[in-house]
Amino acid sequence: MSRRNVRFQGVIKNGAAIEFFGTIIPSLLLFKRDPRAWWQRRQSRRNRNRQPLPLLEDLLKRPNDAGRAGDTYIFIFKWKGDEFDLDAFHDSHDFLLDLERVLRAQGRRFRIFTTLSPKINLPELAETAGLGNLSPFGLLVHPRFGPRMLITGVEVEGGLPLPGQVEQPASMGCNDCGLCLSLCPQAPLERGEVDLRKCEGCSRCIKCCPIGKSV
Repeated sequence: MSRRNVRFQGVIKNGAAIEFFGTIIPSLLLFKRDPRAWWQRRQSRRNRNRQPLPLLEDLLKRPNDAGRAGDTYIFIFKWKGDEFDLDAFHDSHDFLLDLERVLRAQGRRFRIFTTLSPKINLPELAETAGLGNLSPFGLLVHPRFGPRMLITGVEVEGGLPLPGQVEQPASMGCNDCGLCLSLCPQAPLERGEVDLRKCEGCSRCIKCCPIGKSV
């Protein structure tokens, strides 16, 4: 069966729930892993508005890669391994908080998209921005980082001075090897469907991807 014939079911349609749990759960995981680091981040965010505004050009160097699709700018924060990276999540969140402060101080109109924002399909926009292509599961596969990353974005008037994109290898990401489909516990190549509600706690499609394994 072709990857194009696999159906995906169980998509969460409650946008408010996605954003709420997508923010609170990583925070709880960080508290469980390192209460001191959690408290330091919490205090830093409370004091953020009293800190000097960063320069926009310096701020835009924080992501590991960035691109543009129309008026929307996409930012990539790579993981350090195959597992969900709490530090990368919080780095991306802090980046958006600072970006919001800078754009608000400049009087610009903008709309922020967090990693799990239900308002927009960030992987598809990232593909349009030339940051990779999509896996059979709809994950962005970056040419250097593979699917091991977080994606955020902002729609803003007036443009942003993005630094140069990282040098990409010849591959554009997913090469249709089919490994993620063949190793998925739900056997999508046989059953023709994937229930996304059963994906919780399973990252096999990310771990098995050969793209970006050595980064």
